[in-house]
Amino acid sequence: MNQLKYQYLGEKVLERMKNIEYDRSFADRYNPEFAGAGRFQWSTGVGLYGAWKLYEFTGDDRIIDYLCDWFDGHIQKGLPSKNINTMCPFLTLAFLSERTGRQDYKELCREWAAWLFHELPRTEEGGFVHKTGAPNNGQLWMDTLFVSVLFLAKAGIIFNETKYIKEAQKQFLIHTKYLTDTSTGLFFHGYTFDEKNNFSRALWGRGNGWYAISVPELFDIAGNYMEDVATDFIAESFKTQMKALVTYQDKDSGMWHTLIDDETSYLESTATTAFAYGMLKGMQLGILSEEYKPIAQNALQAIISRTKEDGTVADASGGTPIFDTLEEYKQVVKVPIVYEQGMAMMLYSGWGIAVEKFENKDKEKTL
Repeated sequence: MNQLKYQYLGEKVLERMKNIEYDRSFADRYNPEFAGAGRFQWSTGVGLYGAWKLYEFTGDDRIIDYLCDWFDGHIQKGLPSKNINTMCPFLTLAFLSERTGRQDYKELCREWAAWLFHELPRTEEGGFVHKTGAPNNGQLWMDTLFVSVLFLAKAGIIFNETKYIKEAQKQFLIHTKYLTDTSTGLFFHGYTFDEKNNFSRALWGRGNGWYAISVPELFDIAGNYMEDVATDFIAESFKTQMKALVTYQDKDSGMWHTLIDDETSYLESTATTAFAYGMLKGMQLGILSEEYKPIAQNALQAIISRTKEDGTVADASGGTPIFDTLEEYKQVVKVPIVYEQGMAMMLYSGWGIAVEKFENKDKEKTL
């Protein structure tokens, strides 16, 4: 019965995501990338991956039809220029190419993965520059791990390209090296090699959320092909982050703040969804012990309570570049947006798959 509850929630969130429209007033205020479900951008890429996860949970072929229709429409119109952000939908396309056997999908994945590996600008030490519509020269952003590096790892599996898998490991290592706040175990939003600093040193919620999601996804995608030293290092960094997050969870709501260490910043859904998902996947993969279960459950309930009747997940912060001041992070407006819908589908699908295991264990303890 509980599986049906999570299926219902996931399907409701998906239907709402399909109907989130491009908000020009919001886009003009921030960036034209932050858009509805019709645009080929990172935000929609997160949404599509959430839909893929919902398919893995439910087996509903109507989701495959939706994804194929979405990609086919964009292929027919012509794909946008290649950059870090437009790479994000390809994570879903890579899985879809396996599921459908479509060679045109596979060849597109091959082309874009080759560009990412060979042509994307690099920072010192070979990090992926977070090149979007802006060059962002010499900049590492935590966002990059989810929106581009996971796809490269998946492409490495599909095309038997060991160099792609090694590169994905390297990108996790270099981002961890330069974005870790050693005093907390959390992560800064970005690093600039030009100025040799972490900008405003923001411990931004969603930025930490990208790491919380991306580590277990990387292990799920390519863990059997990764080098032991890299696996151990990344896993330990992930566990340190998770331990720190427990300290900062708001005890009343189960949420986290948009600046994790600043209680004057608002409680925020994308960070909360990402942390709950990361904890869940971490437990499933054996990286985390089940002592994290009540923390993740409290966060899950917070997201359920913010999932409106029409499927909108409330209290998600809008698109957030790297700001020069911490105050600017606190001023980002909350808005219905595609990427939070995708994250929520990931969470509901993951919990729907895991709930029987967790509930059975709980029942055994009460006998």
